Amino acid sequence: MEYRIVQILNNNVAIVHTRNNKQNIVMGRGVAFHKQKGDLIQEENVDKVFEIRDKNTVNDLTTLLSNVPLDFVTTSYDLIDQVQAKYHFAAEPYIYVTLTTHLFGAYQRLINDEDDVNYLPDLSDNYPVAYQIADDVIKGFKSSLDISFPESEGK
Repeated sequence: MEYRIVQILNNNVAIVHTRNNKQNIVMGRGVAFHKQKGDLIQEENVDKVFEIRDKNTVNDLTTLLSNVPLDFVTTSYDLIDQVQAKYHFAAEPYIYVTLTTHLFGAYQRLINDEDDVNYLPDLSDNYPVAYQIADDVIKGFKSSLDISFPESEGK
């Protein structure tokens, strides 16, 4: 499959048209480097494709990518897709941005050796599936990016 560039967001992200005239966002290292509107991107150069469901998708992703590294975003989005499939639920589109932003903030506190105090009560007995989902996401970051979030992040 080929993607025709509609707009370049940065060297690693572009808004594209597919052959069936759908608009998507494609991501990949250097996927839009030295390209311009109308150029083609080959599928083998694309790591991740996001369907544009509404006008907020582009704005949300653009804002997110200006603050969060590409590998962190793609890992977060992949993990959200995985837990949705595993636990048979549909997440609202805003979850991708809010969860990624939240986890990146936790990651920054972790690498800056800042205390991550959690004042929320442990409700894992009341919401076991939600806590299992959080645990799966935390383990996914460990597996994919070798980030060991504190146990409190999954609670």
